Amino acid sequence: MAAKIIDGRKIAGELNASLKEEVARLRQRGIVPKLVVVQVGRDPSSTIYVEKKHKTCLDLGIESEIKRFGENVPYAQFIAEITALNNDPKVHGILVQSPLPLQLAKEKVYEIIAIEKDVDGWHPHSHGMNLLNKQGLRPATPKGVMKLLESTGVRLEGKNAVVIGRSNIVGKPVALMLINSGCTVTVCNSRTKNSRTSRKRPTFWFQR
Repeated sequence: MAAKIIDGRKIAGELNASLKEEVARLRQRGIVPKLVVVQVGRDPSSTIYVEKKHKTCLDLGIESEIKRFGENVPYAQFIAEITALNNDPKVHGILVQSPLPLQLAKEKVYEIIAIEKDVDGWHPHSHGMNLLNKQGLRPATPKGVMKLLESTGVRLEGKNAVVIGRSNIVGKPVALMLINSGCTVTVCNSRTKNSRTSRKRPTFWFQR
């Protein structure tokens, strides 16, 4: 079967147009969606990513704020800032940008973000809802992967899929979403033996 190229830009454009209309309807009701992105340090790649998210929000009519901290920010101070965002009714979404310095213990930070504001879907509760195939926030990249697959019109149930990578951010959530869609999933990682054999017969495979 010939490979099919998915036009991600076209799909993103359609999604943005739909979101812009939804945001406009919220604003008419007096609700102004607001996302706060928290960045620690000035990792060049992360900074570019944060600025793109900021611009996209503004284009869609979403209020956006970037909170930046130095790499040596104390854990207690950082957690206090996240807690303040949790308690701010004007903030609807919180995104803590990776990477984080060691003293901030990223797993603990993600646990502190209010579940309903965890737009990246990294809270343990969000991962649990994904595992149980129940409604909840999903990690952005895996959700995007599923949206792209959905756009092909291919029925996922009964298909074989290979996911290369087992990270908590992408690999594992993607594998779970595929399983919940009825796929038979093989997960390969850096320690997988004969990974080429595993990749021979899938209907599709995803590498991260």
